[in-house]
Amino acid sequence: MYCDEKSPMILMLSETHLKDYSKTELLIESYKMISCDSDSVHTGAIESHNLTQIVKDFTRICIRKKKNGEEMISRTTIDHILTNSKDVSYEVNKTDCVTDHFMLNNIKLMRKKNEKKKKVYKNNWKNYSKENLCDLLDKVNYIDDDNESFDAKASYVIKNIQSTMNKIVKRRKVFRTKNKWFSDKIKLLKKVKENARTKYELSNDENDRLDLLRKVKEYKEKIKEEKCSEVQKNIRENKNDPKKLWRILKSLYKEESKEIESVMFDGVHLNDSSEIAENMNNAIREMKLDLLREELSSMTDLFMIQHHHHHHQLMSKI
Repeated sequence: MYCDEKSPMILMLSETHLKDYSKTELLIESYKMISCDSDSVHTGAIESHNLTQIVKDFTRICIRKKKNGEEMISRTTIDHILTNSKDVSYEVNKTDCVTDHFMLNNIKLMRKKNEKKKKVYKNNWKNYSKENLCDLLDKVNYIDDDNESFDAKASYVIKNIQSTMNKIVKRRKVFRTKNKWFSDKIKLLKKVKENARTKYELSNDENDRLDLLRKVKEYKEKIKEEKCSEVQKNIRENKNDPKKLWRILKSLYKEESKEIESVMFDGVHLNDSSEIAENMNNAIREMKLDLLREELSSMTDLFMIQHHHHHHQLMSKI
């Protein structure tokens, strides 16, 4: 019997009841025998069962079979699980029975990881404006001493400007992005965009505003390009794995349900739900009346044709 030490879960054939051995360590002594440090684990008759199976997903298993009207334990029954992974447990789901088969569920145990995630600093410009900056700078007590050198005064002014900006533009820590599509090119474009935004907010010039709009557009288009490239790459790499491929395609589809904000009737936008309902009812009522008029008109025309034909027949007999 061949066993893979790195496998998260090993299923072996045995005639014992299913128990949770998720905390049991496996010891691979030989190809014919598997021993375990738990006394409750039955390891006998493993050599006569020549099936070893690696299970990672929802798995269909055979519990019993009928022979001559009597239930017998099947020699292909998988009801004994040993695992060397503490992150995986299991259970038999006996509610969803298909003929003589039950389903085997794997339960991934949630474990807290103490890994420190990398964080980066990000400036928040939400509260910044030219007026706010000037108001705070006016409240600063500048050096008014003729004995101080020009360099000392300049250094003091720069330090006050920096401290004032820090009061308005707060720095906060955020987790570094894990998106693979967030390339160095996007990082550079993001930095260029932020510089353009700062320049426009300081100058309030129309040319700087147009330059900012161009930078923002270029940044967004590059993000779309890199995202599409990453998705295509994932599809190519997982095209032979239906499960992973379905997961990728499903992640691209986000169902959006939006309520109707307004409806136009006869060129007028209606926002109130009662008005919309009333106009819809009136429109349906008018539609039914129009259909009824058309039907009555067609019936009248048919009657007139028949009456004219009958009158013509009578006149011909006379």
